[in-house]
Amino acid sequence: MSRLTPVLCAIVALLIAYLIQANDLFFGTLALPVRGFIIAPVFVLGLFAARPLLPAFMRSLAIFLSFIVIPVLGFVFLYYLMLMPQREGEGVRGEQLLSSLITDASSNGIVEIGFSNPIYTPTIEFTNAELFTRDVEVFLRLTNTLGETSLYRAVREEIPGSALSVEASVKGLLSESDDYLFNPISVAPLATRRGKVVFVISDIEDGRSFSRVLKEAVKAQFELREPGSGSLIDEVALIAL
Repeated sequence: MSRLTPVLCAIVALLIAYLIQANDLFFGTLALPVRGFIIAPVFVLGLFAARPLLPAFMRSLAIFLSFIVIPVLGFVFLYYLMLMPQREGEGVRGEQLLSSLITDASSNGIVEIGFSNPIYTPTIEFTNAELFTRDVEVFLRLTNTLGETSLYRAVREEIPGSALSVEASVKGLLSESDDYLFNPISVAPLATRRGKVVFVISDIEDGRSFSRVLKEAVKAQFELREPGSGSLIDEVALIAL
């Protein structure tokens, strides 16, 4: 059984690490000391998994704990309490990577899902420089040569009301793919998140017209705003189609 102990330690350490990674958005909402307590067992179990590989004199439990385990635990808590706060930046920033429309080749850019509005799906990368998970809502603002402004909100994760709407139809069609992100978008601390944000261009009936509107716009930008208050967090210049 003792020979299996390092293997079991390694398996449990990997399992905990996987659960933390898979739930990084929730993990990022926890206080820093709590995060340290949660992740500390990963290092301890990992050290016990590697213990058989150490020189014989280092395998002694007293020496192993005193000179390896305790210093490593000290560093883990030092990182979360002192070093990690020094990495903190300000706010969430966005950067557009790709610009694309969901279209049907036989319909001249009209999306055939029961309505005739183009669906704009730019790929945006969000970077959270803060120590806790942040939520942002994404908007698209277009200003034409006459100074008229059109503002579009990205499709929401939860759409109020029970009536079937264009937004609800698009959400239902695209939600099965992990490539798409819906408002509000959560970003883990000190991390980036990339995906396709979905806009239903409700006042235009075909993709070619929307492409022309984008090219002729005097100003076209994405806006990252605080959910609830609507406070502006960041502006991202739009890459035209």
